[in-house]
Amino acid sequence: MNKNIVILTAPFGNGHNSASRAIKKMIEKEYDNVKVDIIDLFQELNPKSASAFSKMYNMVTKFSPLVYDMYYVIKKKQENNFIDKFMIDQNLDKAVDIIYQGDPDIIISTFPACSGYVSRIKEKLKFKTPLVTVMTDVVDSVEWIYDRTDEYWVPAKETKDFLISKAVEESMIRVTGIPVDEKFTIGKEINYRKKKQILIMGDIIEKFDLDSKKRLEKLDSLDNYLIKIVTGRNKKLYNKLIKNDFKNIEIIGFTNNISSLMAHSDLVVTKPGGLTLFEAINSEVPVITNFKSFGQENGNIDFIKKREIGILIEDKRDFLDEVKLCLENEDIIEKYRENIKIIKSEFESSPVSRLRGLVQ
Repeated sequence: MNKNIVILTAPFGNGHNSASRAIKKMIEKEYDNVKVDIIDLFQELNPKSASAFSKMYNMVTKFSPLVYDMYYVIKKKQENNFIDKFMIDQNLDKAVDIIYQGDPDIIISTFPACSGYVSRIKEKLKFKTPLVTVMTDVVDSVEWIYDRTDEYWVPAKETKDFLISKAVEESMIRVTGIPVDEKFTIGKEINYRKKKQILIMGDIIEKFDLDSKKRLEKLDSLDNYLIKIVTGRNKKLYNKLIKNDFKNIEIIGFTNNISSLMAHSDLVVTKPGGLTLFEAINSEVPVITNFKSFGQENGNIDFIKKREIGILIEDKRDFLDEVKLCLENEDIIEKYRENIKIIKSEFESSPVSRLRGLVQ
């Protein structure tokens, strides 16, 4: 398969980029003689504005989630919304040069507006390049739906049902899960320790007030558990937490070993982002997250609740009680794991194998 494949992504959240990297690795493992390029389309179109919008996205979702929700609802419900349509038409000529400079045989998009650009280009210039749109959250949002899309890779059968309800042909939809690095696809590893392990991702710390001294002391008093807190690139949080003298809590900064930490854990505490959720699903680890979030993350929360694969905490004061109740009742944990296995069984085993058929 001597082909050129372009994967389009965007700088708004880490999930789109991580999914793009995972797809690239899957393609390169499946095929010989394939050139795969990942392009941050917004960065290439205008580096300064992309950086500014990325920072604004992070600020708004952190400090003014209700404002973001209002914007998201417009995009979620309005097909071919005027915001994206205006942006796409303003930058269309430049987008053509960027996307098609390597003469791609297939284009894969992990961000809605990227699919919009390719759809508009195919419409206006009569290009025939196959477009695969990879949805990176479990959402019922029309912002992902564009004419001239050849395939949709969706996280779950619920997303497939939504697309079908919007007149997308069933033959065009593949239930793949959200693509994650293959390190997460090994599944649950046997825990030979006497202590159960809880993995806490740093992005949820503030939501559950877990950085306060009182809360940390209470968490550390759980002698039957080993708690690992990953602060990632948040050096301020790492420096704050590492000053404490813990007996049951381990503080970890940036690490490339999340897959192993997750595979050895009995619970993972995290924000309801699509990527981390499906890393946990592939690792067969139940999740704990906050009950209410913003925008696309609310779709992931609804999925966790409907499929019963974890705990949704409505009040941060209940966090430790919920963790103890869950881990001390093996039937609850086992139910979550069995439900996760059902979700995994619904995934197509090798979605990238279908790319060959798109260009024949």
